[in-house]
Amino acid sequence: WDEFCDWYLEIAKVQIADGGARADATRAVLGHVFDVVLRLLHPLVPFVTERLWTTLTGGESLVVAEGVLTFTRESGVPYTVDDEAAVALFLEASRYQQLLHGPPGWLPPLAPGDLLGIRISNGAIETLAVDRREVRGAHVGIVGAGLAKLARLVIGPDASWFGPPVIEIEELLELAATEASELLRRPLPPISEVVERGGLEVRHGLVGHPGTDWAAVEASFAPPPQEAWGFRPARTIQ
Repeated sequence: WDEFCDWYLEIAKVQIADGGARADATRAVLGHVFDVVLRLLHPLVPFVTERLWTTLTGGESLVVAEGVLTFTRESGVPYTVDDEAAVALFLEASRYQQLLHGPPGWLPPLAPGDLLGIRISNGAIETLAVDRREVRGAHVGIVGAGLAKLARLVIGPDASWFGPPVIEIEELLELAATEASELLRRPLPPISEVVERGGLEVRHGLVGHPGTDWAAVEASFAPPPQEAWGFRPARTIQ
């Protein structure tokens, strides 16, 4: 970034000021380089890069633009399957990090030992302070059993079921919200813990029976390289 801003950008200013065909070529190269730099930086500083990219390109969003791995592949930069897995893991971590950002005043006052809770009220997401004692007790096991019952409607009664071996945890929560909303009315610990209290296993956001062949399941859910960043590129570099 220092080389781009302190060196290349300053030289580009002089060439653009001269005008002519050289200025047009410089603008094209500068736009391409800046575009790629913003894509590379997006997982680290998503809000800054999103604002810069949409302002300068007029595009809808940087996250629907071209993926970094597609760029590296078509540019001839060597990479491995391990690199793709590392990118996917890094993006997942950055998404959780982004949850801690919000408009002024969005974070409620938290006393020592309090947990940050999230609830939906009148269709809007709200944050609230939750006493750690509220997410303990018999109700957690009851909710876990209820969620497990709903999950078995999709994944069957046991691992020998001929249908889908797993259900995504988001899908399970949607099912609970529509079919058994009473399960979600009290504060709960992380939902994976609740589901495991119901006798099921949770792995990478997927819910399955004990004994599920997770290696096979994860292989079937593995995104192709162009989707390792969580989106399908809208175009590719020519």
